[in-house]
Amino acid sequence: MTDSPLYWHIHHDILAEPLTEPIENRIRFIKNNKPYHEVETRLRLMKPVRGKLPELDKAGAEFVKARAEWDKARAERDNASAEWDKACAERDKAYAEWNKACAEWDNASAEWDKACAEWDNASAEWDKAGAEFVKAYAESNKAGAEWDKACVERDNASAEWNMACAERDKASAEWDKACAEWGKAYAEFVKVRAERDKARAKRDKACAEFVKASAEWDKARADPAVLSLHAKECPNCPWNGRTILP
Repeated sequence: MTDSPLYWHIHHDILAEPLTEPIENRIRFIKNNKPYHEVETRLRLMKPVRGKLPELDKAGAEFVKARAEWDKARAERDNASAEWDKACAERDKAYAEWNKACAEWDNASAEWDKACAEWDNASAEWDKAGAEFVKAYAESNKAGAEWDKACVERDNASAEWNMACAERDKASAEWDKACAEWGKAYAEFVKVRAERDKARAKRDKACAEFVKASAEWDKARADPAVLSLHAKECPNCPWNGRTILP
């Protein structure tokens, strides 16, 4: 015997089914939600099955069990899907940060390349001015002034180069950090996707069991013994094979 007793007409279009919640809940629902002219009929005909229907009772127990497993698996699938959506969002966020860090690194690298070129040019000018200075030192102070100017320009270019190096190193550190975050987020994404797929497979299996139990339940309800007992326990019932309502 199942822990969920059989009742006649819990729902207007089902002859007999297991009780899956306190009968008081169903009574309250009917009173609060069904049309007024249906309430008396629904409550009068909703009653426990007194006689023995072992096949229907067994099928009903399997049906209730399979339905509970299916509901549980569906809830687990929904939770896993929510976690997967969250992991996708984290992955996308980390990827965006990685792309941003890449762009910043590219900009810093371009500035560094530019500073290198400027430093090379200034260094070449410094070398040229040095040669001119050595050559013309005895002749004129003009070359010395040019050499001093080139020294200043080279120092400025060197400072720019050092600054660009620092910016590039900073961007590189940000890029490394973004790479690490992306790797972590992707690993979590892969893990959660596997859990979601596992939950989905469990849900599909439970659904198949539920469909099978439903078929057995429908078969058991069609047993002539059920109709015979119904006629005995619910005399003058308006059940027409489909509903108790007009």
